[in-house]
Amino acid sequence: LFMMTSTDSTSTTVLKSKPSVLKSTKNAIPSSILCNSSLNSDISSSLPSNYNFEIHKTIHRIQKSNAKRIALQMPEGLLLYSSTLSDIFRNYTSIESVVVLGDVTYGACCVDDLSAKQLQCDLLIHYGHSCLIPVSECNVSMLYVFVTIQFDVNHFIECMEMEFHETKSHIRLALLATIQFVNALHEVQLILTDKTHGFYHICVPQQKPLSPGELLGCTAPTLKPHLPQLHSTSRTHQLQLQHDSNPVNPQHSFIHGQNQNPIPTNTVTSSVTRCAPDTTTECNAKCIATSRGTHVSPTVSSAISDVTSDKSVVTSDVTGVSEDVTGDTGGVASVEGGGEYGHDALVYVADGRFHLEAMMIANRGLKAYRYDPYEKRLTVEEYGHEEMMKLRLESITIAKHAKCVGIILGTLGRQGSRKVLNRVIQKLKAKNICFITILLSEIHSEKLQKLESDAGIDAWIQIACPRLSIDWGHTFGVPLLSVYESMVAFGDVEWRHKYPMDYYAKQGGHWSNYYKDQSSTSAEW
Repeated sequence: LFMMTSTDSTSTTVLKSKPSVLKSTKNAIPSSILCNSSLNSDISSSLPSNYNFEIHKTIHRIQKSNAKRIALQMPEGLLLYSSTLSDIFRNYTSIESVVVLGDVTYGACCVDDLSAKQLQCDLLIHYGHSCLIPVSECNVSMLYVFVTIQFDVNHFIECMEMEFHETKSHIRLALLATIQFVNALHEVQLILTDKTHGFYHICVPQQKPLSPGELLGCTAPTLKPHLPQLHSTSRTHQLQLQHDSNPVNPQHSFIHGQNQNPIPTNTVTSSVTRCAPDTTTECNAKCIATSRGTHVSPTVSSAISDVTSDKSVVTSDVTGVSEDVTGDTGGVASVEGGGEYGHDALVYVADGRFHLEAMMIANRGLKAYRYDPYEKRLTVEEYGHEEMMKLRLESITIAKHAKCVGIILGTLGRQGSRKVLNRVIQKLKAKNICFITILLSEIHSEKLQKLESDAGIDAWIQIACPRLSIDWGHTFGVPLLSVYESMVAFGDVEWRHKYPMDYYAKQGGHWSNYYKDQSSTSAEW
């Protein structure tokens, strides 16, 4: 406390000093772990240097929680490191055993805390995905490790410069990625908008509860398009770099999502527009810009033709078409950092298309680029919106006449939601439609065929992953609807011109996990 007294004895001013802020150090990793030369040597010699497995933080968490039995869960592409990680944790902590969960892990929704609890584990360490399922909702102590991957950011920036050098003074771009590359987006944003590079507007949008710039295969921000749409240049270049590009090792690429072989309607064209060869490889010929296409199979073409020829599908069997792509209440999903004036294009950083397709589905008409940090290519990506929408509309139309519906509650990790299940059941009861509920970890047409014939199932509603219906629904014997599609078929939700991808959005539609009904504020699994 400081006191100031003026010459006037009646005038006294009291100035209070700012209270000192004590920073908490209870979670700080001790130097005994950070500076352990033996540990650091094991990490550098047994794990890829550009993959951050957060070993020091994990060891500190194990020691602090006094865990004796831990479980490791990771996507298939990271399983090759599970033995190494297990050895490190056994050598540098007092744990008694390590359990590696071997079930397939497609995404953050597959976190398997229930199995970890059944195996009597004290701690579950989930690798490669973000904290989609809150730790407060899990049945065991949780630690999420994103496995951030470092890549040649300079090469990406060079590709961006070459592609947009004629339009960068006015183009509005959105940067997105999977969680492994999200950290790099902010660095790229700062560099490109600097005076040296002179990009007019670059944003990193956020669809809460995801991190800024993060995409999921079922959840993506909806951006406002800026018209007129951007038209790409037709030139192709091969960019020669003078510096060592230090590429990400392609063999470390791991797959997210269940459509490792997406249906033809999803991949109409993928044209390489900008490419810089890896100066550290012997053969640069494969990096030369090329163009490739995928035709629509006869089966898909036939289905599309049938829907197109039946005008009643659109005019009478489906109640209206809404341009609103967000919640059925008419509100706009919360997207932060998206900019006020719309966007000309989006640029996505990752090795696969699964997450990008969610963004393209949610932002029909917005031009999409993908930078592959493994192949080191910047490509233009397209999506067969018309084909997909017609196929899904056909399934909805057929399902509207179902007399008995099967409801599938996904049990792969936390894919299934009991709250969503209850909403679906309420809709079917209101329509006096017979239904049965089954539990499945993975959904395959072979498993469902016998039930379809024996139980007389006319349509399925799967509460697991909406992309199963979008990508594979046309291959099933009877309609396989996502929750959104079931709300169109059996509820009062209108069919939308843009398919909503807000399954885990905080302000998603009636079909989403976080939809607020009866003052609910959280999802329930």
